[in-house]
Amino acid sequence: MAKININDTVRFRLTPHGEAIWQAYRSQRGIPFTPFNAADSCGRTEMQLWEMMHIFGPALYMGSEQIIVDNEVIV
Repeated sequence: MAKININDTVRFRLTPHGEAIWQAYRSQRGIPFTPFNAADSCGRTEMQLWEMMHIFGPALYMGSEQIIVDNEVIV
């Protein structure tokens, strides 16, 4: 068993659908449009796990359109 803290930083790459969710989240809060910034050379970005769950969680369910490339989250 592995432990993870919801404050830990995770890395992931968004699909175009995931980027649309990111922009909708920002738009609903009046935050100006900005591209989802890549944190590394593979195009992954990073944020705290709790923030990722808050933004993308409602769209993550069995049968949903893929949000994260290869469904891969790196801790």
